[in-house]
Amino acid sequence: MSGLNENEKKIIEFVLNNKEITNKQAVELIGLSPAWVRKIFIDLQDKGMIEARGNGRGRKYILPE
Repeated sequence: MSGLNENEKKIIEFVLNNKEITNKQAVELIGLSPAWVRKIFIDLQDKGMIEARGNGRGRKYILPE
């Protein structure tokens, strides 16, 4: 997981252990605002580390298949 910051690492580790993460779970995990967490999710998606599934409040982030 080189090249990732501490918040990105926490999210990836959570997904590795739980198979998925929601925005709400990530906010609680790292203690940042929902807007900052969405930015982290976008950055992780751009790096190919996670994929989004679902829409709106039902959206979850998983590892790519």
